[in-house]
Parts: sequence; structure tokens; C-alpha cells
Amino acid sequence: MLINNAGGVLKIYNLFNLKNQNSADAMLQFRANRHHVAMLTASEEIRYAGRPVVVACGKNAFADEALTQALRQYIALAEPGQLLTLSKVGEHVFSLTAAHPDDHGLLESYHPSYTFKYGNRTEFGF
Repeated sequence: MLINNAGGVLKIYNLFNLKNQNSADAMLQFRANRHHVAMLTASEEIRYAGRPVVVACGKNAFADEALTQALRQYIALAEPGQLLTLSKVGEHVFSLTAAHPDDHGLLESYHPSYTFKYGNRTEFGF
């Protein structure tokens, strides 16, 4: 999982510890190596320290049960009001918004690589 501590905000873009910009290949590599001890970060190793947490892992999080469970765990570690997500707010427009997990402890988000492609634009004013 990439946790980027920039400007006092933690950003969760990837749920597993594998560097590959091609998401289809990354998912194949994840599935082939899913049982490696370092593939997922253990919940007890994560500290948000009261900072805002941006969840922007995209819809691939729901393509695999292990990733869905990891997302659920990472969301559960955040304090109420601490979560933000990268959401669609208009036609081809994305922005950071307050995140509210659903009844299953999950939330939908878009990955930044998607929100800057296909004629989309992302507004980061908050």
C-alpha cells in the first residue's frame, strides 16, 4: 500500500505493496503473490495520527475479496470525519469530498490516474 504523507494528509492509492503502473498487470501480480507476508500492510502497522486520510484506490479494490477486506480494514482505522475520497462531482470533474463508508464499511473512490485521463479534470481545492 502506498501511503504518501504529504502536507499532513495521508493518501491511500494502492491497497497492496506492489509497484506497477499497469493496473491489469498489477492485479495479476497481486493474485500470484497474494500470500507473501509483505503484500498487504497489517492493520497494526498503520497509524493515521489524526491526519486527513484520502482514499483513492479506485474500483479495482472490489475485484478481489482480499483487497476488499484490506480496504475495509484501512477505512475502519480512520476516526470519524478523517476520511476523504476522490469522487466524481460533475461531467468529467473529480474532487476530494468527505467520505462516508457504507453499511459494509466500504466506500467508492477513483484512482488519480483515472481522474486525469479521458478528458477528465480534478479539482483539489479544500
